[in-house]
Amino acid sequence: MFSSHPITAKNKIIRQTYGVNKTLLPNWRRNLYLVFNIFRSASGRACVVRRRSHLAMSHAQKIGVSVITTAGVTIVAAFVALQAIGIGHGSYIPAALLFPFALLTAFVVHHTDWLLMTVALSQFPIYGTFLGRAWLRDRLPRAAISVTVVHVIAALGCAAAMTFTS
Repeated sequence: MFSSHPITAKNKIIRQTYGVNKTLLPNWRRNLYLVFNIFRSASGRACVVRRRSHLAMSHAQKIGVSVITTAGVTIVAAFVALQAIGIGHGSYIPAALLFPFALLTAFVVHHTDWLLMTVALSQFPIYGTFLGRAWLRDRLPRAAISVTVVHVIAALGCAAAMTFTS
């Protein structure tokens, strides 16, 4: 079916990898298709085809990236919030923007320190778990929008609660 000619052998790989029946292509055009993953459908329209590349991350690598990113974001956000609060004489606005669920808990429970720290330090790991699971299922954009919307609504609720209590 295929000869040992190099162009034919590479097109065989293209057919197997992309599932697209392509005719022989010149080297520069075939390389362009490989780089940009662009193929022409039967109707002549360009379509982008997903392919498994050597740069794709495994399941374990995605979990590792999620855990490390979540830990880093949690540490940086806690540092920024604690620096802004000071010893109680600073501004609570950065804490309200970064950790709205902890401050909403403070308004409801009335300052139980261990509970506030637990809620604050578990907020970003919960976000990371949700986003990591979505990333593994190739639903990351929709999950990121969901997390952002929930966080913004909670921050607005926290701002409203701060306005009514002051």
